[in-house]
Amino acid sequence: MTTRASEPVILLVDDDEETYNLYSDFLASSDFAVVGANDGEEAVRVAQREEPNLVIMDLGLPLLDGCEATRLLRADPRTANVPILAMTGYVQRHFIELARQAGCDAFLCKPCPLERLLAEARRLIGLPNGPSARSRILLVEDDDEIREALTDVLEQQGYLVEEARNGREALELLHDHDAPSLILLDLMMPVMDGWQFRHAQLEDPMISRIPVVVLSAMTNLRSRGADLHAAECLAKPVDVAYLLEAVSRYS
Repeated sequence: MTTRASEPVILLVDDDEETYNLYSDFLASSDFAVVGANDGEEAVRVAQREEPNLVIMDLGLPLLDGCEATRLLRADPRTANVPILAMTGYVQRHFIELARQAGCDAFLCKPCPLERLLAEARRLIGLPNGPSARSRILLVEDDDEIREALTDVLEQQGYLVEEARNGREALELLHDHDAPSLILLDLMMPVMDGWQFRHAQLEDPMISRIPVVVLSAMTNLRSRGADLHAAECLAKPVDVAYLLEAVSRYS
């Protein structure tokens, strides 16, 4: 191998130069030796030559996509057992399942918080992580499809997600469980809507300080969010990058 044996070696595969430089510099500063590739064919060649401790694989690559490159690595005895972490902006369940079928061991969505990337890299390589609690999020949303999709995205980022279909269910969960670090709140819901829930939350000193990010397709969302004293408001359909950035600020 061409890298120092004292440092675990990570092969970082990404065709976006800015993204590659960000993650490469961070991983190098965290005591990893980083080698790189910017397309799937190069990734296979470098992995076969370097036999890294971990491959971080973008899925949307030129020449050979990340899933096909993963299949080739799994078929080669030299790289068959190397952990592969898929990291991509494709967050739909279909792409996650394709990555798993190809042989990826774990999946993170872009943009990925650096500390979360580090923790996942150390876990897959088998290095100890410092003590930390996985952040818990309460997602209050009556649309099953939206709730399921958002839960998938958040869980892939390592968050623990509790789900409620309306404000009443959310209040019951808050009173029966430890407080989450954040509440993601839809407004238009049956049984108890977002306004009623927020009023009840603010009246209860045990849960009033939990920050709330409102998710809604309603117009004048900013002023409505101000009325609710929400930490932030995100318009539906929710942009995943904005959602993850907002969640990372409060959890």
